Amino acid sequence: MAEQLVQWLAERDMVDGVVAKNEAERQQLWQLREAMSETQKRDGPSIKHDIAVPTSAIPAFVEHCETALRAAFPSVRIMAFGHAGDGNLHYNISYTRPDNADLFADEARVNAIVYDTVYQFA
Repeated sequence: MAEQLVQWLAERDMVDGVVAKNEAERQQLWQLREAMSETQKRDGPSIKHDIAVPTSAIPAFVEHCETALRAAFPSVRIMAFGHAGDGNLHYNISYTRPDNADLFADEARVNAIVYDTVYQFA
Protein backbone atom coordinates (compact mmCIF):
# COMPACT_ATOMS: atom_id res chain seq x y z
CA MET A 1 0.00 0.00 0.00
CA ALA A 2 2.78 2.47 0.88
CA GLU A 3 4.42 1.89 -2.50
CA GLN A 4 1.13 2.67 -4.25
CA LEU A 5 0.77 5.89 -2.27
CA VAL A 6 4.32 6.98 -3.10
CA GLN A 7 3.71 6.23 -6.80
CA TRP A 8 0.41 8.12 -6.78
CA LEU A 9 2.00 11.16 -5.15
CA ALA A 10 5.02 11.06 -7.48
CA GLU A 11 2.67 11.18 -10.48
CA ARG A 12 1.24 14.40 -9.05
CA ASP A 13 4.54 16.24 -8.67
CA MET A 14 4.84 15.68 -4.93
CA VAL A 15 7.63 17.88 -3.64
CA ASP A 16 8.28 16.09 -0.36
CA GLY A 17 6.72 13.43 1.78
CA VAL A 18 7.24 10.81 4.44
CA VAL A 19 5.94 7.28 4.75
CA ALA A 20 6.35 5.59 8.14
CA LYS A 21 8.61 2.56 7.98
CA ASN A 22 7.71 1.24 11.42
CA GLU A 23 5.41 1.76 14.39
CA ALA A 24 7.63 4.37 16.05
CA GLU A 25 7.68 6.51 12.90
CA ARG A 26 3.92 6.08 12.50
CA GLN A 27 3.39 7.37 16.03
CA GLN A 28 5.69 10.33 15.41
CA LEU A 29 3.75 11.26 12.27
CA TRP A 30 0.45 11.06 14.15
CA GLN A 31 1.88 13.30 16.88
CA LEU A 32 2.74 15.89 14.23
CA ARG A 33 -0.73 15.60 12.73
CA GLU A 34 -2.44 15.93 16.11
CA ALA A 35 -0.32 19.00 16.92
CA MET A 36 -1.49 20.88 13.80
CA SER A 37 -4.54 22.40 15.47
CA GLU A 38 -2.61 23.58 18.52
CA THR A 39 0.16 24.98 16.33
CA GLN A 40 -2.34 26.87 14.23
CA LYS A 41 -4.03 28.32 17.34
CA ARG A 42 -0.71 29.94 18.27
CA ASP A 43 -0.72 31.65 14.88
CA GLY A 44 -4.00 33.36 15.70
CA PRO A 45 -7.55 32.98 14.47
CA SER A 46 -8.34 31.08 11.33
CA ILE A 47 -11.31 30.22 9.17
CA LYS A 48 -11.62 26.46 9.15
CA HIS A 49 -12.97 24.26 6.37
CA ASP A 50 -13.36 20.49 6.30
CA ILE A 51 -13.76 19.76 2.62
CA ALA A 52 -13.62 16.81 0.25
CA VAL A 53 -12.85 16.48 -3.44
CA PRO A 54 -11.90 13.41 -5.46
CA THR A 55 -8.32 12.41 -4.67
CA SER A 56 -7.38 12.92 -8.31
CA ALA A 57 -8.57 16.55 -8.05
CA ILE A 58 -6.64 17.50 -4.89
CA PRO A 59 -3.61 19.03 -6.65
CA ALA A 60 -5.77 21.10 -9.03
CA PHE A 61 -8.09 22.14 -6.20
CA VAL A 62 -5.18 23.27 -4.01
CA GLU A 63 -3.55 25.23 -6.83
CA HIS A 64 -6.77 26.87 -8.05
CA CYS A 65 -8.07 27.72 -4.59
CA GLU A 66 -4.76 29.20 -3.48
CA THR A 67 -4.57 31.34 -6.62
CA ALA A 68 -8.11 32.64 -6.09
CA LEU A 69 -7.58 33.33 -2.38
CA ARG A 70 -4.26 35.13 -2.95
CA ALA A 71 -5.85 37.28 -5.67
CA ALA A 72 -8.56 38.37 -3.24
CA PHE A 73 -6.46 38.43 -0.07
CA PRO A 74 -2.72 38.86 -0.77
CA SER A 75 -1.72 38.23 2.86
CA VAL A 76 -3.59 34.92 3.13
CA ARG A 77 -1.94 31.93 4.79
CA ILE A 78 -3.27 28.49 3.91
CA MET A 79 -2.87 25.44 6.13
CA ALA A 80 -4.05 22.34 4.28
CA PHE A 81 -3.71 18.93 5.87
CA GLY A 82 -5.77 15.86 6.48
CA HIS A 83 -6.79 12.64 4.87
CA ALA A 84 -5.68 13.16 1.30
CA GLY A 85 -6.00 9.43 0.61
CA ASP A 86 -9.78 9.73 0.79
CA GLY A 87 -10.02 13.27 -0.60
CA ASN A 88 -10.68 14.97 2.73
CA LEU A 89 -8.70 18.09 3.64
CA HIS A 90 -8.72 20.47 6.54
CA TYR A 91 -8.31 23.70 4.60
CA ASN A 92 -7.77 26.51 7.06
CA ILE A 93 -7.19 30.16 6.24
CA SER A 94 -5.46 32.89 8.22
CA TYR A 95 -3.50 36.03 7.40
CA THR A 96 0.24 36.56 7.59
CA ARG A 97 -0.30 39.88 9.36
CA PRO A 98 0.63 39.99 13.05
CA ASP A 99 -2.99 40.54 14.06
CA ASN A 100 -5.30 38.57 11.85
CA ALA A 101 -8.41 39.25 13.95
CA ASP A 102 -9.89 41.21 11.04
CA LEU A 103 -9.89 37.95 9.11
CA PHE A 104 -13.48 37.28 10.13
CA ALA A 105 -14.67 40.44 8.41
CA ASP A 106 -13.73 38.60 5.20
CA GLU A 107 -15.11 35.20 6.25
CA ALA A 108 -18.07 35.18 3.84
CA ARG A 109 -15.82 35.97 0.86
CA VAL A 110 -13.20 33.43 1.94
CA ASN A 111 -15.89 30.76 2.34
CA ALA A 112 -17.38 31.58 -1.05
CA ILE A 113 -14.01 31.13 -2.76
CA VAL A 114 -13.23 27.88 -0.94
CA TYR A 115 -16.67 26.29 -1.37
CA ASP A 116 -17.08 27.45 -4.99
CA THR A 117 -13.73 25.84 -5.74
CA VAL A 118 -14.73 22.63 -3.95
CA TYR A 119 -17.91 22.54 -6.04
CA GLN A 120 -15.89 23.10 -9.23
CA PHE A 121 -13.64 20.10 -8.49
CA ALA A 122 -16.24 17.79 -6.90
